[in-house]
Amino acid sequence: MKEERKDSVEVELMGQKIRLRSSGTSGEEAYIKKVSEYVDQEIQKVQKAIGSASSLNIALLAAMNIADNYHSSLQNQQVIVDGLLEKTDKLVSFIDERIN
Repeated sequence: MKEERKDSVEVELMGQKIRLRSSGTSGEEAYIKKVSEYVDQEIQKVQKAIGSASSLNIALLAAMNIADNYHSSLQNQQVIVDGLLEKTDKLVSFIDERIN
């Protein structure tokens, strides 16, 4: 029987068990499992949407969906940051006018 490493976490993706390395820091195992569950959910969405396809095609389409979600989130974050910076500038100007 293979000895399990304490610095790795076993996850399941597309029905396959995979061991991923971990630094062993507190909370990292839970984070790795949460990420792998998200990836597996995206894979399942693609499988349901396109039906029968090769595992590689399903994995690639899921990766594209995940990348799209990531970049959309980055864009949304930038819009929020830009709005906050604009409001901050207005507030600083307002305060400067009142002080001077």
